[in-house]
Amino acid sequence: MYVWVNGQSVGYSQGSKTPAEFDITPYLQKGPNTLAVEVYRWSDGSFLECQDFWRISGIERDVFIYATPKTRVRDFKVNAGLSENYTNGVFSLELDIQSQQKSTGLQASFQLLDGNKEIIQSSMPLKVKNHKANVVFNHNIKNVKKWSAESPNLYRLVISLKNKDNELIETFGENVGFRSVEIKDGQLLVNGQAVLVKGVNRHEHDPVTGHYISKELMEQDIRLMKEYNINTVRTCHYPTDPYWYQLCDKYGLYVINEANIESHGLGAALQAPYDYHIADDPAWEKPHLDRIERMYKRDKNHPSVIIWSMGNEAGDGVNFVKAYKWLKSQDTRPVQFEQADNKRHTDIVCPMYATAEEMENYARQTDIYRPLIQCEYAHAMGNSVGNLQDYWNLIEKYPALQGGCIWDWVDQGILSKDKNGNDYFAFGGDLEKPGTRNDNNFCINGLVSPVREPNPHIYEVKKVYQNISVTKGHRAGQFFIKNKFFFSNLNKYNCEVSVLVDGKITHTSHFTDLNIAAQSTEAITVKLPEDSKKDVYVNFSFVLKDDDGLLKKGHEVAKEQILIANAAPKVGIHAEGKLKVKESEKGWNIKTETSSLNFDKTKGTFTNLSINGKEYIQEGPQPDFWRAPVDNDYGYGMVKKMGVWKEQDKKATVSNIEVSQEKGMLTFKVSKRMEDVFGDFISTYKINGKGIIQVDHYIHFDPNRKTVSIPRVGSQIRLNKDFNQTQWYGRGPHENYADRYTSAFMGTYQSTVDDMYYPYIRPQSNGYRMSVKWLTLNNGAHGLKIEARNQLGIQAQYYEHDDYGNEPKKQAHHQYDMKKRDYIVLNLDYGMAGIGGDTSWGATPHLIYQLLRREYSWGYTITPF
Repeated sequence: MYVWVNGQSVGYSQGSKTPAEFDITPYLQKGPNTLAVEVYRWSDGSFLECQDFWRISGIERDVFIYATPKTRVRDFKVNAGLSENYTNGVFSLELDIQSQQKSTGLQASFQLLDGNKEIIQSSMPLKVKNHKANVVFNHNIKNVKKWSAESPNLYRLVISLKNKDNELIETFGENVGFRSVEIKDGQLLVNGQAVLVKGVNRHEHDPVTGHYISKELMEQDIRLMKEYNINTVRTCHYPTDPYWYQLCDKYGLYVINEANIESHGLGAALQAPYDYHIADDPAWEKPHLDRIERMYKRDKNHPSVIIWSMGNEAGDGVNFVKAYKWLKSQDTRPVQFEQADNKRHTDIVCPMYATAEEMENYARQTDIYRPLIQCEYAHAMGNSVGNLQDYWNLIEKYPALQGGCIWDWVDQGILSKDKNGNDYFAFGGDLEKPGTRNDNNFCINGLVSPVREPNPHIYEVKKVYQNISVTKGHRAGQFFIKNKFFFSNLNKYNCEVSVLVDGKITHTSHFTDLNIAAQSTEAITVKLPEDSKKDVYVNFSFVLKDDDGLLKKGHEVAKEQILIANAAPKVGIHAEGKLKVKESEKGWNIKTETSSLNFDKTKGTFTNLSINGKEYIQEGPQPDFWRAPVDNDYGYGMVKKMGVWKEQDKKATVSNIEVSQEKGMLTFKVSKRMEDVFGDFISTYKINGKGIIQVDHYIHFDPNRKTVSIPRVGSQIRLNKDFNQTQWYGRGPHENYADRYTSAFMGTYQSTVDDMYYPYIRPQSNGYRMSVKWLTLNNGAHGLKIEARNQLGIQAQYYEHDDYGNEPKKQAHHQYDMKKRDYIVLNLDYGMAGIGGDTSWGATPHLIYQLLRREYSWGYTITPF
């Protein structure tokens, strides 16, 4: 970027995220002045700003002109640390003063205020030499209020310059937080405590203004992060807007501050071999150090910055070794660099997307002197963030593992219009000229949407990141509450405890006098039902007693659900009522006391279930082993590896039907051969005279053949489109999966088929609910009730799998591509494979969440009403 004032060249700056300051005094004239800027889209600096995000030109920081006195504080450095016992404050203030005039009798002073109370006041005369002066103040403060993400206590520092006549020349203020950050005994300590990094990566993104972020949007971001229990943000992959750090200081977020360096286009260490890299070329030393120094000098006084990061996916070499040494010469905070792997020029081992096994392998070493904190993990692309609880089971088990930062915060969609003038969020390939290289929807990987609406997986993040846990005790009704905070007592929260029997609340109690110190555990007692043969759960909810920073009174900070008793599986239906059965060449026509239906010999299931001439079910259960691929599925090649399962609902052929009838009961046993996968899908249908249908499915595989694992094991029914109102007893209210369900409690929930569908920006499988014991779909008066033999996974929507597409180049790219069917597609499943989340470019769901080749059995009853 070149700058001119009144036609005269002022200077040049390179680095789009850190400040560029120009002294324009010599170029100004009385009256109007002309400021001109020439911004380049590409330069040699582009090699260092090769981040994986939208490539947008322009000035991304505020532009302003300001004036200073001829004698001024040019820079200042605050060190606000803690004594060895982490009790007293150790304060130093260094002032760098510049004077453009002969000055004598100058005096520098400062005040440190706690609210309106003065804690320290000190002044010192200045000795100006060569137009410069430096002064250092040192003080100790007993029993200082410490800063942390949990308790962001701030003092106000006021710095002043006065002349020989004691007249004020300059004064300004800055917030100061007293805290210590160190690596000790192989752990990252904040104020002496081995805190856990419950983090997220945050790109600066606005769906309208691109990389320019308003203060209002920053305030919304930090409020949402606090609401969802995030305590750390990594400024990927550049220093962010200065206002963000003020917010983090004020409201409490730990910051991993990252330099604006990513030379990914030239290759990255630990990813693929490269022969040459600017990271190891001394000719590129100054550009690397310039960016790191500017980051440090701008942000050095913020207490929220607890770690410096030298960049991202930028190769490794001599330039980063020198940058590390320079940072360590300036500051005591830890420095991290993912590309250094486990070499000496990183204080934290900070891999990206290390597997759980790799993390545990590190944690079990005997010579650990640095913690492992993942700089990126849990890739939140589309429907994702499975396995998060598994990561945190390990993190909370091993002292050397201290968390990580999820990738990433916000879906980077650009608000656009489709051909009909409707809003949608564009991603790679939508806005470029045809043939332009792009990464498709690889920028759509946030916990929140571009307009900051929560994506479903953020509810799991909030649950896993919460700082209160509850476990069942040894005696009936005894529960242990553990305070996982590192500095905060639980006395600012109320605890509400609800007992649920078969999904209904039967008793509620309140604990308003919790007094559990940080990292402590205490027991409480809850009255439970006696000898219940029903489902019994106990729910715990912890809410704020009063407003706390950005969080309002009543905000829920943590919740837990404990299983006490599980009801026995449902028994089958009984023979009752009257049946009329008529066989034809195509099948059987069946009339019960309340309904009529057909049983199709070719399809091997019932069709056209009607009551009083109104169709309830168009087509009965058919086998279903597929799901519309989520982004992670495309990443590991599910369509290619498991595509044999996709068409089994159509390819399976009826090999045998056995029919038996007794008074009040008609039974069909249907065997379907699935030759491609060497198995049989066996279904038993029992229909009684009251119109109730019992369905039992069983899958058997040939013992001498192997098959790949299965995306879904289930059945699919097509219903009347008007049965849009839903109610279920199972996990909810939001969607949940085998590897992402801890936040979805068992309960009774109401919704609609439309609302059970979640419109991911790139359409993909969504809206699943697990552990469902019963479900109703109705039109307000009539409908169906489905009761599981044990439990079911359900999915109700107006789309078939093929409506989403099954090939990356042929898939539905946006929600406007999705066209609703005139019927409801209802899945009643044994289960579905986990959606994954380790990465979106190769990682499969964890083995324990896969549906492997074995026998499966599940069942349910269908009752029209």
